[in-house]
Amino acid sequence: ALLGMFKTTIGWVREEDKLKPDPDTFMQRFLYLGIFPMAPYPQNDHSILPGEAEEKLYRDYGLLLKALRGRKWVLLPEAISVERARAKGNLFQVPGGYVAPVALAGSTPSANVTIRSIPEIAAGKKLRCEVIHPGDSDWKACEFKQGKTALAIEAPLHRGCAMLRLRV
Repeated sequence: ALLGMFKTTIGWVREEDKLKPDPDTFMQRFLYLGIFPMAPYPQNDHSILPGEAEEKLYRDYGLLLKALRGRKWVLLPEAISVERARAKGNLFQVPGGYVAPVALAGSTPSANVTIRSIPEIAAGKKLRCEVIHPGDSDWKACEFKQGKTALAIEAPLHRGCAMLRLRV
């Protein structure tokens, strides 16, 4: 993952027209780590070749990956947690706010996410929360509770994943 911080990386294999690991797990690992997968390219010798399924997968996750542009890891203690470890969550600061991929949840329909200690919460600023899922074309408002030190979000998951975006 560290090798892919500032360039694209690869992380899957194809055997007999089947992608391994499964396509959603593949893309969600990249989201969780904040790294970008290499896009399929014709006649390459070291990455995935283009195909209908591969191109659809990249389109499905395109807006979620785009949300990571300019990201910086938020390295505060317990900045993000997911109740009962139903999913993996990570928090990144991006221009204009924060994004939090919540991923690798399998068939779990939702996850309770807590975001703590970011300066905007401590300053009492009113935040907006939006969510997008694989295959969506638009961000949607999400419900959350903002306290003095933390935000609590019940994140709906589709295909085991959601990208949360916080803005002032």
